[in-house]
Amino acid sequence: MEDKKAMEAIIQYFKDISKIPRCSGNEKAVSDFLLGFAGQCGIEAIQDQYLNIIMKIPASEGYESAPTVMLQGHMDMVCVKTEETIHDFETDPLQLQEKDGFISAVGTSLGADNGIAVAYMMAIAADRELRHPELECVITTSEETGMDGAIGLETENLNAQILINLDSEEEGVFLASSAGGVNNIVKLDVKRGNGYGHECCSQITIKGLMGGHSGSEIDKGRANAINLMGRFMAELDPDVFGIRSINGGTKRNAIADRCCIEIVSSLESVKALEDKARNMEERFRKEFKSAEPELKIEISKASSNGGTIDKKGMEKLVRFLRLVPNGVQTMSPDVPGLVDSSINLGLIRTRDNQIEITSSVRSSLKSLKDEINGRVALICSLIGAEMELEADYPGWEFVSKSYIRDVMKDAYRELSGKEPSIEAIHAGLECGFFKEKMPHLDIISMGPDMSGVHSARERLDKASAERTWDLLVKTLEKIT
Repeated sequence: MEDKKAMEAIIQYFKDISKIPRCSGNEKAVSDFLLGFAGQCGIEAIQDQYLNIIMKIPASEGYESAPTVMLQGHMDMVCVKTEETIHDFETDPLQLQEKDGFISAVGTSLGADNGIAVAYMMAIAADRELRHPELECVITTSEETGMDGAIGLETENLNAQILINLDSEEEGVFLASSAGGVNNIVKLDVKRGNGYGHECCSQITIKGLMGGHSGSEIDKGRANAINLMGRFMAELDPDVFGIRSINGGTKRNAIADRCCIEIVSSLESVKALEDKARNMEERFRKEFKSAEPELKIEISKASSNGGTIDKKGMEKLVRFLRLVPNGVQTMSPDVPGLVDSSINLGLIRTRDNQIEITSSVRSSLKSLKDEINGRVALICSLIGAEMELEADYPGWEFVSKSYIRDVMKDAYRELSGKEPSIEAIHAGLECGFFKEKMPHLDIISMGPDMSGVHSARERLDKASAERTWDLLVKTLEKIT
């Protein structure tokens, strides 16, 4: 297929899957669609109990003796939208738009992470003219919420010797290592009462933050709305203001761009609350002048139903939010600019008489993950909270010699005349699980230019997506 026609097909495949709701945990429809697509192409395909899809594509003539290659990506996406956007991710198709060479979605995340990988694999499955070894296209589920698909995937019937992961976000940068991670969930029980007169209930909202990916963008110096709200609450006199609820963040693996609290006070105290909101907004905007130009603190009326968290519970919550680590913790001593460990306060939710805080802890070293979780556990012990860990996933360690890395480097030089960059990433990739299950795999990760991933600002560079497709095709041709 000609390059331009191939790219047109790829964009159409991406549009097709964008019509199907595919938030993490809601992949049944898109998984069924992909299974049906494979059948239409005459490709052997398997749908397992986790809704993972495996398509097996025979080797082209002359490639029968080449090593089998696994192409791998995930079908789910992080679903976020702007405050003013009306969109039901359970039922509504994404509204795609193209402007100035970029593809984005109207008011929502785009899902190019990792829908473009799915589109690439669909294009390969449909094109009989491409030259390549035997391929195993593995499309997993729930990558964004714990990599459940990769964890559950049975690999006994997979024969790949090489894995090309298509879940990277920067053209010309080939990843050779990724961080491991774990979800840290803290639960703080609180009691409720009254005592503020219930004359006025206000909502304080910290909003307008950049947000972003809690792995690849944790080092950008961006503010975390949950962290800022902890600082705001610490400024409130508990004898004057009562907290009824706190809710913030959209996903555990996204930097929290918004957080709200409901405050009960006397009518006479509202003016002081408004002054405090203005003063704290000014303070935060000075601190994050470049990183968060749209930061705002808004105050509005809220309904007056429900009791407030008692003073002791509020004190514990504020202490936790003020003491818990957040952001970059250590930098790599060996790789310049690489974050070695981090923690992101991703979610905070009020559930009746309990506050739940979910953080994403990342590091390429298990000992550093354990160190961060140990510090959080110590804080919990001081305030009587419970902590649990879930969805622990392994890192992918760097190896000095790699056949597929050399082949892809040669292909990139041939196409671009430039030298690619070989890097590690402070974000979780499914490569760690595949390496754990299939230790012999020779792995590399690549992808086109994307920005604003895990946010409503997400967009895909169309020209970069085309060049990345050309690189993938050239790389497969060169594997012998």
